Amino acid sequence: MACPNTKLELQAYLDGELAPARRAALEEHLAQCEECRREVEELKAVLQVLGGWQDREVSREFELSLGTKVATEDKILKPEFVRPTAVAAAPAVAAAPARRRTLAWAVSGWRAAALAAAAASAVIGVVAFTGKAPVNVPSRVIARPSVDIFGVLSTATTPSQVADGCVYAAIVSKTAVTAETLDAPRVAASDVVYAFLDTVDSQADTNVGRKLINLLAESATWERPKPRVQLATVLDGLGGLFVRDLYAAEPPADPLAEGRRLELQGRLREALSKYGDVAAQGKLPRADLAVGSLRLRMGDLEGAQTALERAVGDTDAIVRASAQGLLSELTDARRARGKLAALGAVPSTAAEWYRQGVLEVRAYDFRNAANSFIKAANAAGASDPALAQDARFRSAWCHKETGQITTAVYGFREVMGASTTPGVLEYSAGIEQAVGLSRISQYGESVAASKELVKRQPPNRTLEALAYFHKGSVELRNLKDTNAASESLGRVQASGQGNLSYAALVLLNSGAQ
Repeated sequence: MACPNTKLELQAYLDGELAPARRAALEEHLAQCEECRREVEELKAVLQVLGGWQDREVSREFELSLGTKVATEDKILKPEFVRPTAVAAAPAVAAAPARRRTLAWAVSGWRAAALAAAAASAVIGVVAFTGKAPVNVPSRVIARPSVDIFGVLSTATTPSQVADGCVYAAIVSKTAVTAETLDAPRVAASDVVYAFLDTVDSQADTNVGRKLINLLAESATWERPKPRVQLATVLDGLGGLFVRDLYAAEPPADPLAEGRRLELQGRLREALSKYGDVAAQGKLPRADLAVGSLRLRMGDLEGAQTALERAVGDTDAIVRASAQGLLSELTDARRARGKLAALGAVPSTAAEWYRQGVLEVRAYDFRNAANSFIKAANAAGASDPALAQDARFRSAWCHKETGQITTAVYGFREVMGASTTPGVLEYSAGIEQAVGLSRISQYGESVAASKELVKRQPPNRTLEALAYFHKGSVELRNLKDTNAASESLGRVQASGQGNLSYAALVLLNSGAQ
């Protein structure tokens, strides 16, 4: 940090606006102060980058998306790592960059302010997932990845890279399930995003997927490192948005896409075979990430470690970070298995079965976890209906993770239909039911389940928007019913739900092409 007495003069110094006497005094100070010299060099780098930034014509899609952000201004554009004053000042900087003097704000934190301005003008950055307060989860329950997966996913530009975000979505979902206090809305949001990301294969899907990943990042419970954003990186990404049409020609098909679809449908062994075939050819290193992720999900810790250690050596930063995050999960799974082995007597109470189920989820032993949660629900019975329905929700989620999608759908339907189920849990179970039906290609049934759900009184606007988003994406992408999709996604777009609203807008536009 530059010295307080000189900090505000550094930009004026570079702009040649200081009086001769003051300039000489400042140069004498710079000769002695390394921190101030470093600050000057950084500011020079900013000026050099911005000096080469040429204005470009924006597309109709950009104008529409900017209009959406203006319409929902009070709901969005509040990145956690940008000071409110910087965010407030950003639109003016972006709208009227009259001359280089507009960079005077840089001396008081140019990285954060530049990011805020770029986000405001180019519709990039993290947007708050509004509608519910974060849940405080005891650290001993959750595996905290030592790597910021979201930070590198924000650089994803291809469908394959965005599809890798399903690893991040799966970790967020598992984190919510292993919480002592179940965060059902977060589970539902994660699984909606996971189902979408696992089928990403176009540039339009890529833009939607990035916004959905941002949605999950703002609702994650672990403390991920705040990214140190370099302005050059922000501007590179910004230029990419301008020079590439939102609906550009589609890239070559992803060799892993068929395996992802099989995995989504619960056909885990077939998916593993497909991933293995691609990995064996040695032409697509990211296949090791797919193999490692699926082996971990299937409880094969040793096989997962072998594949993930190969993936960590990949040249793609997204693959490396995702593999590192899964290796952290694997380490926590081993700890959980050690705790399970050390347990004494067989559980006898609902609370004991419940705690064992949480440990088994951490251990990636989803089959046994599903049974433990059902035993917890049966033991709770009518004496503790809230715990019983909570445990049934977690059990259904575990069945989904083992590939038993139909069993999971039945379980979520049971939770949704119980009169003792709290409203938030009921609505979240309804979303999970609809997502499960779409995963096994029962698209008409999925939309019907969504229609039944949205007739109910929503516990909050976020869950209602999430239900409409899933309904609209199935109507558009699977049923090709653009009229119904326009109505569903239009509701989401107008709901003021930040990234979710923007994702709905992109889908609406892609359907109109």
